[in-house]
Amino acid sequence: MTFNVELRNPCIDTAYVNIVSPLAADFPSLDHLIFDDGKTFAPHGPFTIAFSQAPVDNTDLCGSVQLEAFWMVPFEGSTIKTAVPASNSDPLTYNPATRQWSADTDNITLLENNLGIYTILVDATLASY
Repeated sequence: MTFNVELRNPCIDTAYVNIVSPLAADFPSLDHLIFDDGKTFAPHGPFTIAFSQAPVDNTDLCGSVQLEAFWMVPFEGSTIKTAVPASNSDPLTYNPATRQWSADTDNITLLENNLGIYTILVDATLASY
């Protein structure tokens, strides 16, 4: 007698695993004045992995959470999702290892869009999947 066995990876099925973002209080708004000295902000809260089905003893089952930062840049009536580099960037830098933003710019033209207020975000994915 033969039969098929289907093995499933719970790490790629959101019915089993979800990435939980930090609370809003752990992801504060950032303020930086153009022409001020550069500033590194306190780290935001961590993203965690939550298992929503059967108990899992190994919390490292799905590996680490990978973070990538973006800022939303207005351009000709639309908004472009632009990656934030991890180092040496004007006006923003994001270090995913420490979960910290740095700001440093003398670019006065950044005030032309939305009074200089930009949306920044962090995308979290499972690094191995």
